[in-house]
Amino acid sequence: MGGEERTDKRTRALSTKHSKQFNFFEEPMSLFESPSLHWLSGVRAALSTFSLALTFLHTPPVAAQTQEVSVSNFTPYEDVPAFVRERLSDNIKSLVRDKQLTVFVLADAYDGRKACFALAGLSYRAPNGLNPRTPSYRNFSHSVGADGEWKAAECVGSQLQKVIQWLNEAKPEALLNGLEATAEGGKRVDEPVDNTKVNLRSVNLSDVAQDAVFTTLHDHEVGALLDYRKVQAAVYATSIAFKDGDIMCTVHAGFNARTPEGRNMRWPGYTYSMVRLQTGGTPDGCIETLAPATVNEMLKQPWSAKGIFQDLDRTREAGLALPDIGATAAKRAAVLKKWAAAERATKTQQARTVSNNVLTCTNRCVNGACVRTFSNGRQERWQAPRVFNPMNQNWEWDTTTNACGG
Repeated sequence: MGGEERTDKRTRALSTKHSKQFNFFEEPMSLFESPSLHWLSGVRAALSTFSLALTFLHTPPVAAQTQEVSVSNFTPYEDVPAFVRERLSDNIKSLVRDKQLTVFVLADAYDGRKACFALAGLSYRAPNGLNPRTPSYRNFSHSVGADGEWKAAECVGSQLQKVIQWLNEAKPEALLNGLEATAEGGKRVDEPVDNTKVNLRSVNLSDVAQDAVFTTLHDHEVGALLDYRKVQAAVYATSIAFKDGDIMCTVHAGFNARTPEGRNMRWPGYTYSMVRLQTGGTPDGCIETLAPATVNEMLKQPWSAKGIFQDLDRTREAGLALPDIGATAAKRAAVLKKWAAAERATKTQQARTVSNNVLTCTNRCVNGACVRTFSNGRQERWQAPRVFNPMNQNWEWDTTTNACGG
């Protein structure tokens, strides 16, 4: 399925000793996305032999086009287009060329966890200066490395070969299923101004994960900062359950122009990416933990043309004006200043209050992001620490030890 859109209105890791790899073949559940970040750390590497030296470039991932085939490269590796073209079958090359398509490639490696994944599918080629829409029919492959030497480029290269092989072996009618959702065009409906609303376009997120992401967006007051009719939060997740029961999931989060009805979203100009590895549980549960955490970290990045709005213009949609980045950044700065003042006032009040009474409160937490409410109605935001639970060998949020801040 291409993804899901929702608008929400409100008033206020694991280590492993064994290498694991798995290919997931995903069929679209619908013909198009139903209505409802990751800048690559400035690093690009060479993949030609899987282990060439890193080179440092500060250019966004763009579609590399030739007369033969177009490859839209959203990976940390600069020679992925050549890598893909060398391995595509003649039949797929002809299909891409004849129908004016692009091979959409997304991949990433997470050195701290010795994990990587790759994804590929076909989309219509976007107009010059724009990112393509996410493919409706795609395949992805995940890997977690064994203890010892591990190289990011080798991991990604291996997974890319798997998804390219899938492209070569897939039936053309399957590859083209849902293709219309990656074309230009689409419809829009008139909607009223409402700074309490935020819009989310997500792929592979459960209702629970979407609700958690909405809570994070509202906590950052995104509705007051960005017009939901023009800009949406974009969250793209992948996950897999390995045969031994371990789970791996990845999430990319960013912003892009509001997608028209009947179309898949354009890939954001900037995304923030995180991975989670866990023992037991479910793939959905993995994403439900990781998605709000990734969005929260993305929102902490600079709200500027060199930060989360980098290359936002590559997500433009016909007839839709993008926000003034400078004005948005100023509003964000005002919000941060307001939060800092409130925190200082709270600390000052606590310092002046001397009491032997036991503090009582109630808490509402989404992962480690908590809001505690005291008996007098006062509320405080606080961040629960992560602690290691030796019983299940997992890191967990400690939302009880300092629940009332006493």
